[in-house]
Amino acid sequence: MELDLYGLDPYEFRIYGHIARRGDCYANLKTIAAICKMSVRQAQYALKDLTDKKLITKIVRKGTTDVYRIADRSEWKELNYTVELKSALEYFNRAIIRREKKDMAGAVEDFKQSIKLYEEELKQKEGGSTRKEKDIQDARKELEKTQQRLAISEP
Repeated sequence: MELDLYGLDPYEFRIYGHIARRGDCYANLKTIAAICKMSVRQAQYALKDLTDKKLITKIVRKGTTDVYRIADRSEWKELNYTVELKSALEYFNRAIIRREKKDMAGAVEDFKQSIKLYEEELKQKEGGSTRKEKDIQDARKELEKTQQRLAISEP
C-alpha cells in the first residue's frame, strides 16, 4: 500500500518491478528500456524519478553499467501529504475493501467522503494538481461502479 501512495506512473512502476524481480539490476539503459517495453528516454526519466524518491538506489560504476537496487523502506523519501489527503486515501482504500466484502452502502459513503476530502485538498493548493485531479476522477469512477452494483443488488 505504501508504494501505491507514491503515485508512480506506469513507467516508474514497471521499472521498479523489473529491478525488484532481479535484486540487483546491472543491465544498461537500452536493455532496461527494451525489457520494460518503453523508450530509452522514458526509462531514463523513470530511473531518475525513482532515485529522487529514494525508492531505488543507484551505484555508479566507472567504465561499466550502473547498478540499481530496491531501497529499504526506511530510506524512502517521505511524502508531503496533508491530513486531508491522507484521510482521503484512507477512505478510498476502505471503500475498496468494503466493496469487496459486499458492503456497497458503506463503500458508497466512503467513496463520497474520499471525494470530498480530495476536493478540499485540491482547493488548498493553488494552481491545482493533475495527480489529485486524477485521484478525484478515480474515486468518482469507483463510486459510480459501486452505486451501480448497489442498485443491481437491491430488489
